[in-house]
Amino acid sequence: MNRDTRNNIITIILGVIIIVLGYVLYDSIVSPYEKVLEERAVTDETRDQMVKIRDGLVTMNRLEGRFPGTLDSLLIFLQNHEDIEQSQDNDTYYFIEDGDTILQQRSPLEDLFRSPRSNREFEYTLNDTIRPQIYLLEDPDSDDHIGDLERTTRLNATSWN
Repeated sequence: MNRDTRNNIITIILGVIIIVLGYVLYDSIVSPYEKVLEERAVTDETRDQMVKIRDGLVTMNRLEGRFPGTLDSLLIFLQNHEDIEQSQDNDTYYFIEDGDTILQQRSPLEDLFRSPRSNREFEYTLNDTIRPQIYLLEDPDSDDHIGDLERTTRLNATSWN
């Protein structure tokens, strides 16, 4: 084997190694970033659902003068209230009050109360021993929460703002 043939073979082998290592480097940068973007999207969706639940809780408190004891009670309130409208395609529910859309949820309405991360129900606790009543709505899969069980100043306040 002469020198030129040997150099060409080494050049081809090194070129393949460079291409493979370049792909590995690219993948090691892009894959974790894509995972971070997916986690952010799920976090945003979870927080959006928690805000929708908060809006339902506030609406029930305003209309009935109390917060529900459980999320099931809120679900029954939302399903049976005359201001809930279902779109013509039966795919979206709207809670309309004074011409403003307060709550918009794709059906089924029960899915509003489940965390997108694990499909577990959000945790809801009501403290009705003080006035005004206060509640704590927690995501079972993270530290995100709305409200507080001890401080009335944290009523309806989110933990992520």
